[in-house]
Amino acid sequence: MKRITTVIILFAFLGLLGGCGEGKEQENSPKECVTATPIPEQWTSATGQGDPEKEDRILTKRAQIIEAMESGEQMELAELSLYAGKEASLLNSNVLHNFGYLTYDGAGTIYFADRNIGGIFVADRYGKNRWQLTSDSGKNLQIAGEWLYYLSTGDNYIKRIHLETHEAEIVWGQSCEAFLIWQEKLYINGFDGFYVAEPDGGNPTLLHKQELMLHCLQVAENGLWLGNAYNKDDYAFMMEGHLLTFEETKNIPCYIEKGIREPLLAGKWICFGSGRQKIWDLERDTETELNFHDDNCVSDGIYLYACAGMDEKKIMYRFDGAEKTELFCMESKLYARNKFLTPNMLYWILDSAGGDWLYELWYYDLETGETGKIY
Repeated sequence: MKRITTVIILFAFLGLLGGCGEGKEQENSPKECVTATPIPEQWTSATGQGDPEKEDRILTKRAQIIEAMESGEQMELAELSLYAGKEASLLNSNVLHNFGYLTYDGAGTIYFADRNIGGIFVADRYGKNRWQLTSDSGKNLQIAGEWLYYLSTGDNYIKRIHLETHEAEIVWGQSCEAFLIWQEKLYINGFDGFYVAEPDGGNPTLLHKQELMLHCLQVAENGLWLGNAYNKDDYAFMMEGHLLTFEETKNIPCYIEKGIREPLLAGKWICFGSGRQKIWDLERDTETELNFHDDNCVSDGIYLYACAGMDEKKIMYRFDGAEKTELFCMESKLYARNKFLTPNMLYWILDSAGGDWLYELWYYDLETGETGKIY
């Protein structure tokens, strides 16, 4: 495929950050840094070594996926006509891009998984008056009507629990990668197919088989879905970022472009990682390169929130496509991994990314600037 002509704008304000208020003077000087728990000294990491038969299966499947992409329908990124409104942008950000460990309702109540002790909890937006809704652990948390939906840890079944009676039930009794409650329908990204069903799991319809399975799924307003080509346990292939899209009326995804990893569709942007974060403007067909790396940005379609800096001090920014605002500085060796956005709050999870897993959930009040730790 021909390469997309891009307009690359380097933003010095999102450079590699070595300190908080140190070195080169920063505009909009941050407040006192938030101090978080240090990373454990002992690190372990996966070696990536597997048995030869498993590796052969992975490589064989990779070859099949590449052949299917090359032989199927193709189009340029500049040809896409996509837009995600506020609701879709928040669902794409919180649930599909950041695994949905936290969600919220119209009253500002938050529902979150405590990743240290397990269970799903309910609290006010600052984490106060906390109580446990269920001992079951999960992700993809979403509120729909009187129910909290989630993807149960372990079996990866879709479950829901009634917010008043606490009655729990299985909605989808098959293992799946992710799901979304969207426009009063349940969309399931299963390993055997992509389905749409009623909110209770009834009347499932197969939209397309999974010859080309979409990972990091994203939804647009016009019934188009985006995602990366998926090959289980094939991390090298996943890191290449093969972008696919499909319409609900079509059976076969369309191949777009390589090098668009972890896509986030919000507003008129596709934000993606490829060493450094980039933003593709779908209206202007231009690409902006940001001088930082953060695979887990969040956006409401108007502002993009990202954390820059991989050392002990990090800066959280708000970006509107042209200008940035520095929100706060954070002192921590932990990684600011998953982020979640509500109309008035920004949440993020710090983790150790090592063998001795440690998680911390923090918040930032977008109206007052108050910062605090929930667990």
